[in-house]
Amino acid sequence: MKFHTPFGLSRCLRSLAVVACSLSVVLPAAADRGGKTVDGLFREARVAYERGNYEVAEEGFRKILRQMPNHIPSRAYLKKVKDAKEAAEKVEFKDELSALVIKEVTLKNASLNEAVDYLRKKVPELVKVSDNPGLNVNFVVFARAEEADKETITELSLNNIPVTKFIDYVGRMSGFVPVYSDGIVELRPAER
Repeated sequence: MKFHTPFGLSRCLRSLAVVACSLSVVLPAAADRGGKTVDGLFREARVAYERGNYEVAEEGFRKILRQMPNHIPSRAYLKKVKDAKEAAEKVEFKDELSALVIKEVTLKNASLNEAVDYLRKKVPELVKVSDNPGLNVNFVVFARAEEADKETITELSLNNIPVTKFIDYVGRMSGFVPVYSDGIVELRPAER
């Protein structure tokens, strides 16, 4: 038995075959000047990301996107790179702040605002004599005035305490959580 295809379908199938052959010739040509294919570049960039080498990873993903602007995996990994770099900056800032040690502090019947005012004065003094005199630290309290002015710290007496631990204690006693980001310590109400 012999099957006959209508003339239009036969022509369509031939056109699809030509397009498929053309794509197989064009796609491998999507290589950078160094002769690496997009797949090769993507693998290298992904490995750099997994090793924490975010600059190299970002450069690799951007190179791919210059060749193929709609390469979705590269776009997704660029977002991951951005997030990882931001997280690393937060950790670095918190580590720098942890290196600052308050020799002695006592608070009695104090509010969160009073504790933060103390930090606003004390931290610059500590920064001046630290290994990182250029460290910039700002404090932001996310609360209504009446919440931040409540005397929630009945008594707190500490010696040789890292600034971050002091912030943690003050936050817990006041019902706030510290969030560290590049140069800023945010005190936000704890989830209840």
